[in-house]
This record gives sequence, structure tokens and C-alpha cells, in this order.
Amino acid sequence: QELRKKWDHLTEEIQNNATKIDICLQQFSDFTTSQEQLTKWLKDIEKHMQQHTELKPSLQEKKAQLQNHRIVHQEVTSHNSLVETVCTKAQQLVDQTHDKSLNVYIESIRALFKNIGLKSKDLMDKLQVCVNDHIQYQGQTSTFSDFTTNQADLLSQCADVSGEKTDLERKKQILSDLRSNKN
Repeated sequence: QELRKKWDHLTEEIQNNATKIDICLQQFSDFTTSQEQLTKWLKDIEKHMQQHTELKPSLQEKKAQLQNHRIVHQEVTSHNSLVETVCTKAQQLVDQTHDKSLNVYIESIRALFKNIGLKSKDLMDKLQVCVNDHIQYQGQTSTFSDFTTNQADLLSQCADVSGEKTDLERKKQILSDLRSNKN
């Protein structure tokens, strides 16, 4: 009778441990799947961000690049739940197995994700500055072009050296103004 009790207890313990092992294996499988998704996503984001670091020459291309990176940045911020899912699954494994080595992984994933978010925000800010600088440059170029066109028009009025005294005086004043850049 005592032997039977011990046998039943041993069988029950084996069954409980087998269930714990099955749960642990399932959690490890879930963790591995989530980790693979996260790793793939991180590689994709890194590739996209690398493409956006190469500045485009035209304003239209810079604006498109900025808009595309805004979308990438939104994707980065929206993947916080995936990162937390992976970290939660890793924490469940730590709790089940009492293996603290995954804590380093959890911390490094969170740090890596935070770093990617900061780099993405920094890149988006730099792209915005480039767009703004290009817009400012175009404005200055347009203003200067208008100025030189106006100066050329005034100079062309003085090309004809004949005319009445008042006309010649006016042309002389235009040339004097052009020389001193008053206009």
C-alpha cells in the first residue's frame, strides 16, 4: 500500500513536470517566433533608415524622402508592442526556468529599440532641416535672380547713348545707382 502511494505520487510529479516542460517549450516557441519577427523587422528598419541618410539633390526628392521617413518613423513607434511582446515572453521564460541570462537580452532589446527610435527621430529632424534649407536657398536664389534681372533691365535702358539732356541725366543717374547698388 505504501509503495502504491509513492508510485502514484511519483507518477503525478512526473506528469506535473511534463506539463511544466510542455508549457516551457510552448513559451520558448512563442518567444522564438516573436524574436524572429522582431529581428527581421529591425533589419528592415535599419535598411530603410540607411536609404534615407543619402540626401537627394532636388527639393521634390528631399520632400519625398522626408515623407517616406516619417512613415518609417511611425512604423518604428508602432512596433513598441512587438518589442514588449518579445520582452514579456522572455520574462515568462525567465520566470519559468529561473534562468536569469535572458534578462540581459530583455534589457538589450529595449535599449536597441529605444536607440532606433532616437536615431529615427534624429534623422527625421535632419531631413526636415535639409528641406527647410533647400526651400530657403530657392527663395534666396529667386530673390537674387529678380534683383539681377531688374538691374539688367535698368542697364539696358542706358544702352542707347543718344537723347535729350534730361534723358541723358536720367540714364546717368541710373548708372550711378547701379554702380552703388542702391536699387
